[in-house]
Amino acid sequence: MIVADILSRLPVKTLLRFSSVCKLWHYMIHSSLGFQALHYERSQRKPRFLLQWPDFDFRPLEPIGCRYVYNFIPTDTEGNMFSPIQVKVQEPVKLVLPGCFGLLCLATETRIYVLSPSTRRLLALPYDRSGIAGFGIGYLSSAKRHKIVRDEKFHTITHPADRTDTPRQWRSPTRHSTQLVELRGHLYMVETLQLSHVAIWRLANPENSIWSKACTIDIRKISPNFVGELQCVQGTEIIFNSGSRLLLYYDEQKKTFRWKTLPCSAQNLTIYCESLTSLTTSQG
Repeated sequence: MIVADILSRLPVKTLLRFSSVCKLWHYMIHSSLGFQALHYERSQRKPRFLLQWPDFDFRPLEPIGCRYVYNFIPTDTEGNMFSPIQVKVQEPVKLVLPGCFGLLCLATETRIYVLSPSTRRLLALPYDRSGIAGFGIGYLSSAKRHKIVRDEKFHTITHPADRTDTPRQWRSPTRHSTQLVELRGHLYMVETLQLSHVAIWRLANPENSIWSKACTIDIRKISPNFVGELQCVQGTEIIFNSGSRLLLYYDEQKKTFRWKTLPCSAQNLTIYCESLTSLTTSQG
């Protein structure tokens, strides 16, 4: 238990090296679901960002499946970079989606790929002749495995501004953008209102569409273009990406802003947490 407690605090790159120390460590790191869950729980306290480099290489002489080469740059929440990740696929990547347990989805016109930035492994799922549309990656706890989800039924939830019990000033503002994001196990709605404020709502009761106001951020003193999508919360700071190379940090207690400059645009930024989740396919 002491060894597991110590190892669960280390980054995945170090653990993959340590798995060669002995059979016990190899089993614990690669096969123990309990250890992997403990490691992921601690990794969630230090999320990472994955930046997609704007350019890609086309290599027509490479084998089929490896002709489009993309470079991704992992960083911590302060913008400190780790070694780049190179991904090779057959077609241009159209979409990168965050998943769960440290996995991301990459989509081309005809195929979905699952990427583990922590282990730097890429799994190509079978071709889909119907095209790629409306999908996501989730975790099926009953089967203890991940699953690509599509064509699912959804439950309609009333927008907080459309409820009669919402304060009048929030019922009909001019909404510049709307984002849904999962934070700490809850669904949040983030809206930029009239390019002057950002309103953040938490879904307190999904069945009755009850939202609670988490906070309101005054952005009139900064350029609205600096405020992109909410990425995560670290301590008292809320972190946004932007359409530029800036990461924007808002301290909810001090009501102040700060920012960090990234090596490329933060617009194509994706959040993930380090994970030892293995990539295998199964039927069903």
